[in-house]
Amino acid sequence: MKNYELTYILAPHLTSEQVTQQATSIESFIQSKEGVIVKSEKTGAQVLAYPVKKQRSGYFVISEFQAQENMVQEVKSHVDGTKEVLRSALVVKKPIKEMKALRRRKPTAPVNFDTVSRDEKKGEKADIQEIEKKLDELLS
Repeated sequence: MKNYELTYILAPHLTSEQVTQQATSIESFIQSKEGVIVKSEKTGAQVLAYPVKKQRSGYFVISEFQAQENMVQEVKSHVDGTKEVLRSALVVKKPIKEMKALRRRKPTAPVNFDTVSRDEKKGEKADIQEIEKKLDELLS
């Protein structure tokens, strides 16, 4: 079983009870297809960045679930077939990497700022004539 995240936007004309009812019906459909609901979040009406199906706001619902790969297409078609759903997105959730592995980085070697650059060690200034001679040699 893989982890999935289903995000969908419900129409703004629904009441909060109807939004809960729609979310529950979609979750029960997922469970009927042998899926396991891990987490579900519902938000209040939010203004959309651009109109979707001539609607400027909607209720966002995010459901995380586990299901077999062959059942996911049925879930997606069921959600898209619901007339109150304005838009939906179904993505595969990758497992979270452990933070301990990231914390065990080796410290970098200390930088010694007391060292002097090469030009300063010589104490000499570059002569333009010598540079021009070297360039002529390289170009010819």
